Amino acid sequence: MNNIYFVLFMFFFYSCAKMGVITGGEKDTIPPNLITSVPPPNSTNVTSKEFSFLFDEVINSEEIKNKLIISPYSDIDYEVETKKNSLVLRFDSLFEDNRTYILNFADGIKDITEGNEAKTLKYVFSTGSVLDSLVLSGYVKDPLTNELQKEILVSLYDSGDSLGLFNDKPLYFDYTNDSGFFQIENIKSGFYSLYAFNDKNMTFKAEPDREAYGFLNKKINLSRPRDTAFVSLIKQNLIPIRIINSRNRGLYYDVTFTRYVDKLSLDVDTKINYSLNDNNKTLRFYPEQKYVKSEERTNDSLLVYITAYDSLSNFVKDTVYLSFNESNRSKTTFEAKGFPLPSSSIDDTLFFNLTFSKPVSVFNDSLVFSVIDTLYKNPVSLYKKIWNENKTQIDFGILLKKDSLAKWKKESVSKINNDSLNYVSDSVYSVELNYFNSLNINKVSFLMDYGSLVSIEKDTLKRKVIPFEFKGDEYYGMISGKVETKLQNYYIELVSKDFNNSYINNALTKDLFVFKNITPGSYFIRAIVDENMNGVWDKGNIIKNIGPEKIIYFKSLVEIRSNWELDNIVFKF
Repeated sequence: MNNIYFVLFMFFFYSCAKMGVITGGEKDTIPPNLITSVPPPNSTNVTSKEFSFLFDEVINSEEIKNKLIISPYSDIDYEVETKKNSLVLRFDSLFEDNRTYILNFADGIKDITEGNEAKTLKYVFSTGSVLDSLVLSGYVKDPLTNELQKEILVSLYDSGDSLGLFNDKPLYFDYTNDSGFFQIENIKSGFYSLYAFNDKNMTFKAEPDREAYGFLNKKINLSRPRDTAFVSLIKQNLIPIRIINSRNRGLYYDVTFTRYVDKLSLDVDTKINYSLNDNNKTLRFYPEQKYVKSEERTNDSLLVYITAYDSLSNFVKDTVYLSFNESNRSKTTFEAKGFPLPSSSIDDTLFFNLTFSKPVSVFNDSLVFSVIDTLYKNPVSLYKKIWNENKTQIDFGILLKKDSLAKWKKESVSKINNDSLNYVSDSVYSVELNYFNSLNINKVSFLMDYGSLVSIEKDTLKRKVIPFEFKGDEYYGMISGKVETKLQNYYIELVSKDFNNSYINNALTKDLFVFKNITPGSYFIRAIVDENMNGVWDKGNIIKNIGPEKIIYFKSLVEIRSNWELDNIVFKF
């Protein structure tokens, strides 16, 4: 009885004492703190339908009805009464017997001045004689960057709740801190599904086309006092691929999909030009004269069977009848992407993987040159040219030996000296000789001249110049070592700290790794656990309950120096 009088006295004291808000001074960044409650936190044998809370400052609870989550889930309705720094929740009925409940306030309680959210506030009580006390903790990480993820909602659902993160609010949850760590407390023993997602809009439901998420593809059996879990967070659009619309658009006929088309199959009686545009979401067909409408006649139409696959191997099948309108609209711009970055260092070979906005009709590689300074321009040879089916993508390499440039420079200087008597004046001879002597053959540009690439609509790609620099063998470093693991299906990669560059293992056996000609810098060594042995990392499929393939990182970054070999590294996993 004395305890009850004391709590009532505290309510009265704070309600009377905190009549206003003091202004001035540093900005308030501290959220409201819970001072006491009735019943007290962690109470057992609770039979009350009313819960009162007292905070250390005036609060705003306008959003509490939308934000409060009761774990385990309960749909009991309730009323909210707020007065200054006190909050009362009045429920319509009693909670279920012999259960531990958690009132997760999320960000439903804020201070009245600065709107600081009491985001981690929760209140625990039991309607039985004991409190559930199991704890699950762990980390959430981006597997592609090895970075721990903060402010990620980690949640537990009933084991029978399939894909609960998209449809239901969780039974238990916690947010990761700045170190990617989470800890869910007061869990009842049993089997659960675990999900994690970046709940930016605070709905407690994941949006698969917008928010990154992760999951464990095996149910968790919580029975020990403490358990751990590690979750990989990825972004993967699960909205099924389908066709939104298909119609004439000026000169073209466009078929628009809901998402990225990973693979395309067309069944058509005659050849038709097409491309995938708008991040592979639009299939564009280009007109053939036979199917263009005119005032004089009604055009024929062409039947095309389309099968489009997304990255999850979902597919959509449909048919379209192609016809095109005569139009005065301008053609779309002919563009390309995938050029190597300027100022990249090269040994003797550059590899290109170019993607075009339209199919290509002409590639005149005699208009591809190597350029030194402003006067030297020499055609180069392209090799291993590989086109895709509709000629919107090409892979090729360019070989350029530094010693051949040195030979050219030497021969040019020799020719000038031999022809010295033919110059109109000594000054002209001196200028040209000095120019060639001063040429820096370590700096080379590749030029794809105007007219080198022509689209099916007869427009040409803009002139493209890309500067590069030769680096001598002494510039590069090397790294090698061995793998110690019981796993069978894996491969080793070396990736730069910014993840912009990666290197393929040159070792003859997979239990060794050798990386040569590495640009100086900081690198990760990592193992891709290639479960399906397809040679690429797979994100998995939450609908099919297939988890992402594991990526295991070496314990620390490795530093590559010029003219230095780092060897005898042991990578254990």
